[in-house]
Amino acid sequence: MSRALLLTLLFVLAISGCQPGHEEIRILRRPKTISSAVSLSPSTSEIIASMSFGIKLVGRTASCNFPPSVGGKDSKIPIVAQVKPDYEKIKSLNPDLVILDGDLYNDQDKAQIKALGIDIFEFKSKTVADFAREILAYGSLVAAESEASLYADKVLDEVKASQGDPLNPQPKVAIIMPGKSGEHYIEGTKGFTADCVRSAGGDIVGPETDRFVPIDAEALLKLNPDMIITSGSPDVLINDPRLKNLSAISHLKVRGISSDLVTRRGFRVDRFIRMSHQALQNMAAGAK
Repeated sequence: MSRALLLTLLFVLAISGCQPGHEEIRILRRPKTISSAVSLSPSTSEIIASMSFGIKLVGRTASCNFPPSVGGKDSKIPIVAQVKPDYEKIKSLNPDLVILDGDLYNDQDKAQIKALGIDIFEFKSKTVADFAREILAYGSLVAAESEASLYADKVLDEVKASQGDPLNPQPKVAIIMPGKSGEHYIEGTKGFTADCVRSAGGDIVGPETDRFVPIDAEALLKLNPDMIITSGSPDVLINDPRLKNLSAISHLKVRGISSDLVTRRGFRVDRFIRMSHQALQNMAAGAK
């Protein structure tokens, strides 16, 4: 039996009674029906719009741009957050649920949302495995168990495929967010993006943190990764004269991946893992 079908049966039917022939089938009642939601991060807008078809997205951030129905030029979904949420606007929309990326908001922000009397679902996983579990928990909450199971399987299948085609030796990989002014950022080894690239076959190098942090040229040269994956175009990094002796740059082992995929814990994580694995394989093979 597929995981999707099994989850659907588990959440729709609850079996009680221990003696054969005396089972009682009961409908499992949810504590609350979720029919509308506000998303306070681009990644969660992706998840709601791509997986939770029974939920109406009634509010979003100014940065939400995928799928096009959410953030396209013709989108009529109200913007409720720029840098910070507009709490009064959120309250006026009266959503059943607010969904957000836990890395983007502090405890005070979350407390203000809860003070509105609105439930919160927070995505805050630091590993791919935990993200899959969060997806299943979210699916259970919003009556989208089948869709959640299919997506979780899709993500984990990409990990399995990457691990079935390993690089030997495993390359040291840095994940960099290039800065136009010369201040570059590096993903910490404990972050979610790092675990995605680790799952794709890279040995992540960087500081022991769970987010992107500034790194100067001297520190990056000291790390001297074999390969670099950048958030967005790598051109600024490649053309930084301070880094011309960096092994990954001098040996053309730098690849850029869309910043939306690199920085979002959303509905395209499977694609990011697959593209990271392909990038690492291509760099190992010397492809330009």
